[in-house]
Amino acid sequence: DSSSNVCIEDSYISTGDDLVAVKSGWDEYGISYGRPSYGITIRRLTGSSPFAGIAIGSETSGGVQNVLAEHINLFDMGVGIHIKTN
Repeated sequence: DSSSNVCIEDSYISTGDDLVAVKSGWDEYGISYGRPSYGITIRRLTGSSPFAGIAIGSETSGGVQNVLAEHINLFDMGVGIHIKTN
């Protein structure tokens, strides 16, 4: 939540929820805190989940900027990339 300059790479993840979730605050709390998640690199990720490989949201009131995802290998997934915002 409200993370900056993050690099997730060369990883295998298997979970019952989203593999990687990018968030930045919930409703008025995220707006008043005002800190976005930014500078996030997701590279060479392999994994499986019944939900999303990479989820942006659902809590993004602080904003999300500059997310790079490349060389992602997903299997048995609900969805690859899920953007969950209002």
